[in-house]
Amino acid sequence: MSQIYEDGTPSPADLIRSISEQGYSFQASLADLIDNAISAKAVQIEVLISSEQEPFTLFIADDGAGMTDSELQSAMKLPSQSPQKGRDSKDLGRFGLGMKTASFSQTRKFTVVSRKKGQQAYSARTWDLEVLEKGEWKITVNSQAEIATVLSEYKKLCGSFLNGFIEYEPNTIVVWHGLHKFEEYISEKNRKDILLKELKEVVAEHLSISFHRFLESTTNPIAIRLNNTILDPFNPFPVDIKDFRPIEPLSRRFNNDNFSIEGFVLPSRAISESHSHSVWTTKYLSLLDMEGIYVYRANRLISFGGWSNLAKKTSRHNLARLKVDIGNNNDLHLHLNVAKSQVKIPDDLRVGLQKYITNLKVEALREYNNKSVKSTSKQIVKNQDFLSMVRTSKGSSFEINKEFPLFKSATAGLNEVQASSLKALLRLLTVKLNIIKDSHEPELFYMAIGDEQRLTEKELLDNVSQLVSSGIPKNIILKMIVGDFGFEPSSLPHSILKILE
Repeated sequence: MSQIYEDGTPSPADLIRSISEQGYSFQASLADLIDNAISAKAVQIEVLISSEQEPFTLFIADDGAGMTDSELQSAMKLPSQSPQKGRDSKDLGRFGLGMKTASFSQTRKFTVVSRKKGQQAYSARTWDLEVLEKGEWKITVNSQAEIATVLSEYKKLCGSFLNGFIEYEPNTIVVWHGLHKFEEYISEKNRKDILLKELKEVVAEHLSISFHRFLESTTNPIAIRLNNTILDPFNPFPVDIKDFRPIEPLSRRFNNDNFSIEGFVLPSRAISESHSHSVWTTKYLSLLDMEGIYVYRANRLISFGGWSNLAKKTSRHNLARLKVDIGNNNDLHLHLNVAKSQVKIPDDLRVGLQKYITNLKVEALREYNNKSVKSTSKQIVKNQDFLSMVRTSKGSSFEINKEFPLFKSATAGLNEVQASSLKALLRLLTVKLNIIKDSHEPELFYMAIGDEQRLTEKELLDNVSQLVSSGIPKNIILKMIVGDFGFEPSSLPHSILKILE
């Protein structure tokens, strides 16, 4: 019996409409096309919008390698290459769909004009949804007259804006003929203002963050012109600032690629400074918006903010940021979406990453608790309170003021043994107070014992020796260490247990 088959050819127009709605925002669509320009080794990239009349027209031009006619013909296909194919380590593409799906998500017709770098003649192709509505997969091959019209419109628009690149000759220009999401879903009187506001606020900010490593590179930096503005990079990890504190980084091989993470804690002063545009936040994003994981793929920031379902955002942890660096060989394992704006952390990396995030958030919470403590030196000066709260790299901490007049008079006549015993007692007192303070913050409490800010093993040994010398019964000392301070007997050093036998 022969097998029966039916024709499964999809409607071209319907399929295009479906695949173009794959997580693309306006800014993500533009970023996808800029990826292509960077992969083509572009140095200067322009995004220009003609908004004086509808349909709005958007040009994305770059001075990269460009394409021959046959290369352009291949690039316009769906897909232009297999996502399984190996990529150059600096290639920001993946699916061979980006330019088409990103464009169709914002327009119903787009043209790509390109020439190989060093050549004079351009070739061009156009995808048009009206053509696809006829039921055939056809791409328009543009005439030289049509190409000349596109180039003329581009040059006219380019000259109407400020800050143009000097002697700029683009090799590839992508033209979006109309922006249907603005023209069809927004009232006519507001369309232009909303479009320009979106470009100035959302798009500019997104591109400044997403491509900051390329914009600020010391070798072959790129420049992006957005209408009148040359974008400045915004680096969410300003490592040159002294009190921007790194956490120990980790790195491992994962499916023939590197997977590295490094946490950072912002200083508590960032909370007050972030109320206006600062080094810590952009103009339109808050500390809470920017808390979380930043995933870099081949140096391009593809997602940021939030904890990828590994933890919850809270205002008390908004000083925590985690930088994740991956190559471009793990896209399938990371479930990279077509828009290159989302990833999913693989299951065999989640446990280790979650543990790292827990420790990072503890450090961020400690720093958050510094916000209410005046920024003063740890040296407590004369006439302050006997017990003060001071800032430390591990959060706020109680400290005894040894310059307090009553303390100085009370300890003036003590001999060396008495002074040493008092020092040990006061040290244990401050440790106890800090543990009680941290007990109100569960994440801090469970990390308190054994922390560098608390008693080190040597300090504990010295203090125990001094307490024994002062005549305090050993069982009382052991109860103090185990009961009051939370040390497990099995975790105590052998040297201390021997003293308390």
